[in-house]
Amino acid sequence: DEPYSFYAWRHPDSLLSSLKYHICVGRQLVAELLLAGGSPMKAQEFLKQAVQDSPSDFDASFALGSFCFRMSLYGKEQQFQGSEYRKKARMQLLKAAKLNTTKADPFALLGLWYEIENDLKRAFGCYSKALLLDGDNPIAGRGILRLKPYDEVASLCKTASNMNSLQNGWAWAAIGATKASIGDDDLAILCYQQTLRCRDMANIEQEKLGLFFSLPGDECSSGSSSRRNLECGKTWAALAGCYRRLGKYSASLRAYTSASNDSSLDLSEYCAWAQVELELGLMDEASVKFEKVLEESDSSPTRYSAAYSLATCMLVIARQDVEEGKFGAALSHLEKGIEIVSTHLIGTDEDTTFSCNWKLLGDLYSSASILPPSVFATAGNDKVYAD
Repeated sequence: DEPYSFYAWRHPDSLLSSLKYHICVGRQLVAELLLAGGSPMKAQEFLKQAVQDSPSDFDASFALGSFCFRMSLYGKEQQFQGSEYRKKARMQLLKAAKLNTTKADPFALLGLWYEIENDLKRAFGCYSKALLLDGDNPIAGRGILRLKPYDEVASLCKTASNMNSLQNGWAWAAIGATKASIGDDDLAILCYQQTLRCRDMANIEQEKLGLFFSLPGDECSSGSSSRRNLECGKTWAALAGCYRRLGKYSASLRAYTSASNDSSLDLSEYCAWAQVELELGLMDEASVKFEKVLEESDSSPTRYSAAYSLATCMLVIARQDVEEGKFGAALSHLEKGIEIVSTHLIGTDEDTTFSCNWKLLGDLYSSASILPPSVFATAGNDKVYAD
């Protein structure tokens, strides 16, 4: 009952406030451990208790709001399902935003909430508010790029890229994609390199709110680690494409390798990777990739490109086999190349566009004509060269 103390930290009210604060922080830490251990219901109770202990504490209120939002999107328990629980998450985020109007994260999550609800006008307003408070906010930055074309938000991306920050990778990636689209690959390379150095791109799994970088239902929305793999993989692949167009094939090959380590490349990127290996003379590696694209691709241009390049690989490998005296292997590769050209290139819709298909077929037959007659003794080969 000391009425007055000269030292502020000895005043009873200050001591009580400090005690409540540390208890509140402790409850949040316990909740994180429980959530990581697979006990979301217990984690929610600790977070609720933290808010009750310190109703005016922004961190406690935001922790509960972000938890509720996360569980409404990805929680498997029945208690977290339904629109009512999601609305509770929004109300909690609104409370956090009112407790501290200088923090960007509540507005960024509210923007994501409205975007999911297809209220794009409010979503854009919340994202804009978040970026006004924190120009490099990775949630708001990615969100606003989903809602608006780059031309309309270019100033926001440039502002974020000019900040001395480690979480503005989203801005550098957008600028790099724009520069690459207009053929400025040198500048695009610099942008992509800077993107890959940023924490919000390279270390999403360590970002507390990394799970909210994407919309639910995206390929990468199952977890922050997969998000990192997808975004990094796409960035590495885009960087590799820039190197390839500039004729820097060794650098392109390394970039494609890094892209494949971070995520699964789509078939067009896989085909581009194989083209780089073809340019470098890595025929065996390239042919394996072209075969995969040819088997799995539904895109006519991609299949066509893979077929032509694979037949070219077969021709080059066959010539190498002839130089090494491996005539049987050379014949096998030539037969495979002829079959590919006949099946996928000659007589297709693209045939009138690429007249070099006949030239490639002629080269395959010409290479076969110089093989020793003994290699054609195997039954079944005569019909291939009957014409």
